[in-house]
Amino acid sequence: MASRIGIFLSRTAYFTTVLILTVIGLTSIVIGFIGLGLYIPTSKNYQLYSKTICSILDHEYDNCEHGIYISPTTCFSIMWSVEYIISNSASDRYVYSTITQIYEKSIEALDKLASYQDNTNHTCYYHQINVTNVQWEEPPLATPYLIMLIVGFSFASVYIFVIGIIIIYRCRSRKE
Repeated sequence: MASRIGIFLSRTAYFTTVLILTVIGLTSIVIGFIGLGLYIPTSKNYQLYSKTICSILDHEYDNCEHGIYISPTTCFSIMWSVEYIISNSASDRYVYSTITQIYEKSIEALDKLASYQDNTNHTCYYHQINVTNVQWEEPPLATPYLIMLIVGFSFASVYIFVIGIIIIYRCRSRKE
């Protein structure tokens, strides 16, 4: 009777260990693939923007009275008219464009307006293919997604290695 309880506990411990390792391993694989799926487009997007200096020519501040889903009391829009130089090997050229940002609170919009006033220069980022696409903020780095990718696939590799060792051990113990 005692040996049956011992065998039962041994098999239960084995099953529980394999189950926990499988959940961790499959979760790691999912995290790795999510990281990969987010890393590639974020990295490509980051590489498509170039840093330059924008001169603010004019701005418009308005509430968002258009649209069905946005309430005019909770939406404020600022549109800056900017000029910036695109440098390439052939020649430099000036580009005129607009930067539009929408804020939920008027205080946020007014703070941004105070930071980006007319006739001032600020760092901005333009799209290398569509040069009129310009923004104040640097595009997000892909580093967090790279970390997700590395950690996820590393844990998945450890999972596969440990499960492989368990399978080899079980096969050898059955032969004996």
